[in-house]
Amino acid sequence: MANSWLRLWHDMPNDPKWRTIARISKQPIALVQAVYIHLLVSASQNVTRGHADVTTEDLASALDVSDEDIEAIRNAMQGRVLEGEHISGWSARQIRREDQGSEETGAKSARQRKREQREREKDKGGSDDCHAQSRNVTTDKDKEEIKNREELKDKNTMSDSDRTADENDSGHQDPPAPENPESESGELVEGAGKPDPVETAFEEIFWVAGLRKDTKVKAKSAFKTKYQAWKKTTHGTPDAFATLLAEDIRWRITSKIFGTDKLLPTSYLNGERWNDEKPVTPSGASVTGATPVIQHGKDQVFVDYDALKARSRQS
Repeated sequence: MANSWLRLWHDMPNDPKWRTIARISKQPIALVQAVYIHLLVSASQNVTRGHADVTTEDLASALDVSDEDIEAIRNAMQGRVLEGEHISGWSARQIRREDQGSEETGAKSARQRKREQREREKDKGGSDDCHAQSRNVTTDKDKEEIKNREELKDKNTMSDSDRTADENDSGHQDPPAPENPESESGELVEGAGKPDPVETAFEEIFWVAGLRKDTKVKAKSAFKTKYQAWKKTTHGTPDAFATLLAEDIRWRITSKIFGTDKLLPTSYLNGERWNDEKPVTPSGASVTGATPVIQHGKDQVFVDYDALKARSRQS
């Protein structure tokens, strides 16, 4: 029976015989090797393995060359890789696998040899003992798995014990304090349950003073920060700080200070604008409530050009 595969030796592509055959046949080395591969396949598929019965015409059609080219190559292969139609060295290179058995040589396959061994052991009555002994053998892999299971079991045990200890410790912890703790007399402790006075001052005094209501969260954070810094020097209350800022904001609005309508609470707080120098009205201004021409900020000086034009017309 023909095999569905065959062997190639490692040096086959670079075997110097192909160069010799190509020179004698005056054909390319690639074509020489292609012809040889076809001959190997034909010899492997043949009932008489090693005997290539593929015709010259079939090879020429398969490789898209002329019959004369194939004949030249086959003639040059004689005595080198071919002996008539038989592949040279076939029996040495294309040996049958020993474990498959061979009807020609009488060799037995590995399965057949094992089956006969079991039958002999069964007849002697020792088969069961042998299998029983083999089942009792612990391999290195099994030992490693047993070790891993034991280590995992120890870790789980330790984890359970630690968790139990934590639960016991948590059972002795004091209960959380109530939101509105009471003194022994039953009265509320001072400050307990009351709103934050800083937030109250921010909401009820500063935020409604008249600036643009934008970026409230950032403004509240800036208010708290600036109050803490102000408190270190004045020791004042949140209401006092908010009132100081609110009065400055209302004065800016009443005096129509340039840019107040666009001033953000966050910018006002971060720039500490309540510390700005108050606008100075130039001498000679006689109009009550007139808009000042020059306004001094903390880091800026504003010039109201509309006021300059109005004064020029009055003069």
